[in-house]
Amino acid sequence: MASPVPNSETFDQYRVIDNEQFSQHLTRFLNSKSDEGYVLNLNAEWGAGKTTFLQCWYNELSKSHPVVYFDAWKSDFSKDAMLALVDCFQSQLKNPRSVNKKFAKDLLEKSSHFIRKTAPSMAVGYVKHKTGIDGDESLIEDFNETLGLDIAEKECGDALKEVLKSLVEQRKKVEGISEFKSTLQTMAASLIKSLEDTDTPKTYPIYILVDELDRCRPSYAIEVIENIKHFFDTKKFVFVVATDTGQLQHSIKAIYGNGFDAHSYLSRFFHKTVTLPPPSTEQYLKSRLTTIIGDDFSFSDPYITQMLVSIFDWHNMTSLREIDKVIQDLDLAKISGKQFKILPLTILAVLKRLHSTEYAAFTKSRVNPYRRDRNARDDQDYLLKNNAIPSVTIGGSKAESFESILFYVLVGIDNSSSPSLWDSIMAGSVPSHNSTGAVGAVSDRYLLNPNGEASEFPSYMKVLELSGHFE
Repeated sequence: MASPVPNSETFDQYRVIDNEQFSQHLTRFLNSKSDEGYVLNLNAEWGAGKTTFLQCWYNELSKSHPVVYFDAWKSDFSKDAMLALVDCFQSQLKNPRSVNKKFAKDLLEKSSHFIRKTAPSMAVGYVKHKTGIDGDESLIEDFNETLGLDIAEKECGDALKEVLKSLVEQRKKVEGISEFKSTLQTMAASLIKSLEDTDTPKTYPIYILVDELDRCRPSYAIEVIENIKHFFDTKKFVFVVATDTGQLQHSIKAIYGNGFDAHSYLSRFFHKTVTLPPPSTEQYLKSRLTTIIGDDFSFSDPYITQMLVSIFDWHNMTSLREIDKVIQDLDLAKISGKQFKILPLTILAVLKRLHSTEYAAFTKSRVNPYRRDRNARDDQDYLLKNNAIPSVTIGGSKAESFESILFYVLVGIDNSSSPSLWDSIMAGSVPSHNSTGAVGAVSDRYLLNPNGEASEFPSYMKVLELSGHFE
């Protein structure tokens, strides 16, 4: 079977978001806890890089351990989490050298009592076809053998049959759990033993990485976790279940009611919860925007990284999910082929998402929501000040508050600065009084599609309006 994760997904490819050391710490911790089995909840909000982390970690773990990668979203349609999990284990732990194929088959058989029966009439027909025994007669034999009874078919009415059928099924489920776990362990041991004398030996524990639960239906996500705990939590097996835990708790409440203690409920399934270290705004912007901007400019160029990061920080936009939506707006502008100044476009995209009233006032009447300077009169509704962002000095000009820079960037959206002013910035010789011009020169410097047709203000509005249709 082909690897469920591309071999190219390695931590080396994501140095901007450097989580390799964190993965090494987790591996040491989980190896030490694996003797009796362990279920870890890896918590991170949407967009924080859970999938990237798990896939890079998969390729690292695979060098020393058997690893199963379960993409829950791909099986969400099946409506049967147990069936999806068993299929994943059977296919990924089955030895390609065929030594443990018998155990893979046993795993399917031992799990049969826990997989939903979607066509019981077909099952009865199958029994009769293979054995020549009538379906009812077969059921009576099963009742007597499993429950230690001595009931004749003529004594068993329909109502009693249903009760006995439920009892048999429940008895087989309870007895089957330990058998299923034993088969799981035997299958894993067979795989490890068969690889002892090869170029790729493996050691315990077995790692199972569960991804994309956030995208699943709430009921299915819960079913996956419950099945892991009840049937797969066994010795030498380590589960890492990646979730946006806050969102998962909301999903649980959607199923069981708002008054349900979702936090306590989840704590029964996980031995521990750890949070994936989130990338900084700067790290995230660089990782997401580098491919979008291409050769337009570089994050190593002066001022651009500081300016972009400060735009998000000033507006207190810290959610990676929200930042990613702004990045999608920039991507749409890039795809258009027209030339856009990235700084004013970013400011407008943030305004649209966080301050719709101020955004509408600016787009309709050019009412700037930012103060020109700290002494500006409060004769209009400005956005709340954020003095935590340091002032910025550009090319030797006087320091400006970042709110003033936001003001001047928007004012200059349709203006063009003299190319010589950028030369003065680079030489550090901008006159102290020309900080406004310096801000404009920086804004004019960093363009999406610099060789495209220059966009005027209405084009900025059209891009952001179009982005609203992609929510």
